[in-house]
This record gives sequence, structure tokens and C-alpha cells, in this order.
Amino acid sequence: MVKAFVGAGGKTTLIRQEAKKYLEQGCKVFVTTSTHMYIEENTLLTDNADQIINELEEKHYVMAGIADGIKMRALSGETYEKVCAFADVVLVEADGSKHMPLKFPNHSEPVIYDNVDEIIVVYGLHALGKRACEVVHRLYLSKKFYPLKDDTLITEEYMEKIVMKGYVEPLQKKYPDKEIYVQPNLYLGNLKLGCVIMASGMSRRFGKNKLLEEFHGKTLIQRVVDITDGDLFVKRLVVTRNVQVKELCEKQHVDVVFHDFPNRNDTVRLGVGAMQDMDGCIFCPCDQPLLKKESLMRMAAIFSAQRSGIVRLSFGGRQGAPILFGKEYFQELSCLPEKAGGSILVKKYPDKLLLAEAFDELELWDIDTCQDWEMLNNLVINNRKDKKEGELMCLQ
Repeated sequence: MVKAFVGAGGKTTLIRQEAKKYLEQGCKVFVTTSTHMYIEENTLLTDNADQIINELEEKHYVMAGIADGIKMRALSGETYEKVCAFADVVLVEADGSKHMPLKFPNHSEPVIYDNVDEIIVVYGLHALGKRACEVVHRLYLSKKFYPLKDDTLITEEYMEKIVMKGYVEPLQKKYPDKEIYVQPNLYLGNLKLGCVIMASGMSRRFGKNKLLEEFHGKTLIQRVVDITDGDLFVKRLVVTRNVQVKELCEKQHVDVVFHDFPNRNDTVRLGVGAMQDMDGCIFCPCDQPLLKKESLMRMAAIFSAQRSGIVRLSFGGRQGAPILFGKEYFQELSCLPEKAGGSILVKKYPDKLLLAEAFDELELWDIDTCQDWEMLNNLVINNRKDKKEGELMCLQ
């Protein structure tokens, strides 16, 4: 498997995350560049294929390239091909962006090797609300597709346009045999976000503990643990009354508050009590199996622009969960009326509410009954008949 990472706003971070994932699966992972890449600790600076392969055999991981100042440049074609033949997974940084979250490439970019299987187009959601001249590399090239001034504030519409016109469409035309995916990324700087995973429900309407039931290969609780993993949240906490959920999370080193309080407001109170040093906190349900990490990132990006208020996931105007609250609401969240949830504050402060559009309508679909489960399962299966595996649902 060879993956090329292009675009802006977090390629190197994403490569690190991918490398970690594949290493945990026992793969030999080779990281390199087709252009230039900053040298990291323990980078092997050589064009000697045998030396790189020996390192890969010993450690199962190697980042390698040819020294070029504070960066490394691409290996020779012969060395690259020889190492690729030995590695299980190859991750290639194939583009540069001058540390900006958005980029419009010129005619010679990105540099894609012939053996690449997947191209991942990365862009930074933290460009949202910033001035175009501050966050877009080669802004002048993008203006022919989307006219705007240097001080125009970046919108989601603009980000999507630059990704499609600058990368996706040209890449599809030039490399019709390669899979192309879009990956939004987010850098929050010193903003501290917490996440409370709401896992205290009794599943009475479902008839058994739905959080331990598998949906397309993963339990519901595992799905939400997976999509909330990573660098987005400084602190993450599962609040539950279920012993099996507690044990599953603790095995994965996820913090748990185990309790026997009866109501939803108790779960919120226990969760927010552990988040007092955060700038904001997302309250994430466990019964929306198609919820995507990218939507959580979009919520965080919208919140980061003003660092206050309430952000709620929605689709086409329909509001749902999760909900993100700024720290100014933590005291009220800890004192909610009996059986109430955080949505009561959404109604109380409508002028403070911002909506984050989900990437797919089915992300908001929650499972309360076995009938809900079957209906959602059938929708996934039917959609997959018309689209390539994973393209529509992107099941985490």
C-alpha cells in the first residue's frame, strides 16, 4: 500500500497518525517524500537502499530521504523502488505549503509516484474565518476559480472549492487509476478542548445494551472511542454505568467515570466536572454509528474562531448531536434540571448557537430501537451497492 499526502494544513501530522496505526497492525512502514520534507528526530539521511531496508527490518519503521538543509529531499528512483518492495506500507509527503492551511498548486504540483495507490488531499479547517492572504499558499492562482480579495474571510464554501478545483478534479483527470480521498485537518494552537462520551444509557427501547452490539464490524462504543481518538481533544472521558463498557475503555487507556446515578443530567454533571480546565467541551453520544471524526473537527474549527458559544452538529437545518459548549456554560451544565440534557441551554441561548454542517445526513441518525438498527444497516448496504467500499459512509 502506497499513500501520497498532498495539499496543506497537516500532511506531516496525518502521516504520523497513519504510521502509528499501521505499526500497531504489525506492518513495516516507510515514510519519505517526493519533494521536500522537514527532518524529524531519527530520520535516516541516506540514499543507500540497503541501509534503509536494514533499519526497516530492525525497527519496522523508517523515515528516510537525502539531506538538503533543514529539510530532506526525495530519494533516487532506484532507492525508492527498492525500499518500497520491502515495506508493507509507504507514506509519501508529495506537496509543500509553506505552513499554510490551504494551497492552490501550480502545474508541476503535487509530485505523485507511479506506484501510489491512494492520494489523500489534506486541508486545514483552522483557515475558517481567517483572511485569505494569511492562510492560502499561492492565493493568486485560486482567484481565477473563486474571485475574492486578500482580506476576504475564508468560508467553508471557499475551502471546498479550492480543494476540488486545485486538487481533486485535476488529480482525477491525471490519475484515473488512483483512489483520491479528501481529509480535513485541524490545528487548534493553545485552545484546549475536552470530550465527554455519554455512555450511561440503559438501552431500554433496544432491549439489550446496544453499545456492545456490532454495527459493520465494530461495537457502538468502539466506534465513538475511535472517532474521538487523536490530537483533537486534550482530555477525553467516558461516563458510564455499564461494567463491560468501563472495562473495554480502560483496556484502551481511555479515562472512565463509573457511576450509578439515574439521570442524563447526572452524566453531564460528572463529565463537565472533569473538564473545568478546558476552553470548551463536546458531549458526544454513542448511538450514532455513522458520526465522523471530520464532523467533530468541523465543530471544533467553528468554535475556535471565537472560543466561546455553543456549536451543534446539523444537516440541512436539522439539529442534532454532538453539542460543543464553551467554558462559560460549564457551571449551568453542572446544575441542569433532573433528567435534562445540554439541549436545554441551546434553547435558553439561541443567539449563541452556531451550526456545524455534518458531512453526511446519516451522521445524525441515532439508534434507539432494533428497527432503527435494521433501517440504518439497510441504508448503508444499499448505498454501498452504488459506490465504492467506504467512499460514502467512511465507517470509522
